[in-house]
Amino acid sequence: MDNVLTQKIQTRFASEEVKKALAEITQKYIPEEQREKFAYTLEMIKQGEFDVNDLEEYMVDWLGFEIEGALAVDDELFDKVYGEIYPELENFYEQKQAELEQAAELEAEPEAPAEETAPNVSVVAEAPIEQISVSPAAPMDLAGMYQQFSKSSLFSNALEAEKTIKAQAGADSARLKNIFYEAINAADVVKVVGALRVIFGFGVKKFFTGDSRYVDFMTKYLSRSPNNLTIQQFNNNPTDKKYIISFIRLIIEKKLHLSEIQSAMIGVSLGSLARSGGEEEFSDVAYGDEEKNKFLWNQ
Repeated sequence: MDNVLTQKIQTRFASEEVKKALAEITQKYIPEEQREKFAYTLEMIKQGEFDVNDLEEYMVDWLGFEIEGALAVDDELFDKVYGEIYPELENFYEQKQAELEQAAELEAEPEAPAEETAPNVSVVAEAPIEQISVSPAAPMDLAGMYQQFSKSSLFSNALEAEKTIKAQAGADSARLKNIFYEAINAADVVKVVGALRVIFGFGVKKFFTGDSRYVDFMTKYLSRSPNNLTIQQFNNNPTDKKYIISFIRLIIEKKLHLSEIQSAMIGVSLGSLARSGGEEEFSDVAYGDEEKNKFLWNQ
C-alpha cells in the first residue's frame, strides 16, 4: 500500500477545516438517527474500504435519502471535505480492492493433486457444511476452489454466526429481518452471510414475502438501473427468484465488496440449504461451470 497516499488522506481528514466542514454538513443534512451510520461510512471511505463514488447511491438505498438530498450532501462533501484528495480516495479504494482480489485468488488456488489421475470428485466441505457435487469430468481446480472456500475464515465464521442468529431469532421472522438488515447496514460480512444461511434454511419466499425493506430497495434499484427488469414486473411477483438473486448479489458484491467468484460460492452453499429445506426453486441459485472453470450465479 502506498504510504504517501495513505498519509495524504489521513492528513486531509485530520485538518480542523475539514472537521468543521464535516460537522456542519452532518448537522445540516443528516438526521440524528442516521449520523452514526453516516460517520461509519465516511470512516470506511477514509480507510479505502468504501468507494467514494458509491456514497450517493448508499444514502438513497440504505439511509432513505431522496436523490436530491443525497446529491446535495455529495456535492458539499466534494467541495469542502474531499477537495484535492478526491482522486487519492478513488485510488486508495482501487488499491484495497486489488489487494482483496489477489488475496481471494490465492485463498481459492487449489492444491496440486497427489496423483496424476483425477479421481471422481464430490466436494464435501469440512465442518457441518452442505455438499456440492461436481461431475467426474469436472476439473480438479473447480472442486479445489470450493474446498478452499469451505476452509476459509469467512466461511467458518459465518457458520458460527449462523448458529448465533438461529439462537437469537428462533422462529421469529421479524427478529431475523432486523438482524439481517442491521448486519447489512453495518457492512458485517460474516453476519450477513450467516443470516443468509438462516434465511435459506428458514424459507426464502417466506422470509421475503411482505418484506418492505426488500421491496423498497429493489424498487429504487430498478427505477435507476438500465436493465430488462421493470418495477411493474417486480410488483407483480416480488419474490420471483431472479429478483431475490439480484438483491443478494447487490448486497454481497456491491455493499460488502466480495468478488463475483466468492459471491457465487456463497450462492452455491445457500442453494444447498434451500434444497435440504425442500425449497427446490432456490436450490440452483448458483453453480460451478465446468467449461468456464468458475462459479456463477444462475441468472
